[in-house]
Amino acid sequence: MRAPIESTDLKCDSFVPLELLDFDEEKHTPESWTTKQKGMQTGGTTLAWQTLESFFQDRGRHYYYQISKPLESRSACTRLSPYLAWGNISLREVYQALLAHWNVKGFRRSLVALSSRLHWHCHFIQKFESEAEMEFRPVNRAYEHLEYENDLNMLDAWKSGNTGYPLVDACMRCLQATGYINFRMRAMLVSFLTHHLNIHWEHGVKHLAQLFLDFEPGIHYPQFQMQAGVTGTNTIRIYNPTKQAIEHDPDGHFIHLWIPELASVPPPLLFEPWKLTSLKHRCTNCQKAALS
Repeated sequence: MRAPIESTDLKCDSFVPLELLDFDEEKHTPESWTTKQKGMQTGGTTLAWQTLESFFQDRGRHYYYQISKPLESRSACTRLSPYLAWGNISLREVYQALLAHWNVKGFRRSLVALSSRLHWHCHFIQKFESEAEMEFRPVNRAYEHLEYENDLNMLDAWKSGNTGYPLVDACMRCLQATGYINFRMRAMLVSFLTHHLNIHWEHGVKHLAQLFLDFEPGIHYPQFQMQAGVTGTNTIRIYNPTKQAIEHDPDGHFIHLWIPELASVPPPLLFEPWKLTSLKHRCTNCQKAALS
């Protein structure tokens, strides 16, 4: 990744016009791809570089400390993942920009963490390239016949953000609206699906792939299986959604933003609304749907 970046000389006369390919743009391109949507990052090389530059101007100083927080990470993280996935900017360009800022005061700890993640990015893509079958089966064949409950009602609740666990539902609703949540919250969604609800990972892997604006197969499938605990080489990670909320959304700002049904419920009851007594339920005017 330290090798010089080669300049490209793109000539218009080397491209084939879509008209010659009988390509109907209106027919084959979803409307949501051609219009800007509030909350969704807009694509393109220009915005990719603007996002990278804004990270090194100031946002990156908070990366190390806020990477795990569902709300703060939206500005503290690089937000380059969709641009990398869609080819608007290369990993080499990002890495060399990181090295150029290595000695900037106040950035070192964040850049060490980011550098590690860029290397892991390559590691998991190479892993997927060497065993692409993991899209359809567990990496460890011993888990092929593992039994799950696979409650379809629970699966639908998970997909729609209506499980009754505030942080889980907030993350899913945020993802549906913006195409992005940070890594820890992604891991929690998978953990909750496979360990708490005891639903096979295959029932959730495509759903999240369709929601992630930065979907990258080489990252998605190895990470999904790792969090589901079916690789056989990684420690099984079971995320407690209540503990995660207390630690990473202590004031409840993220949950309140995406779960309006709980807008009047303060922390710490916000993290476990099923513990509301009848009196407290009336005092907070909490909507019944949020507790079901």
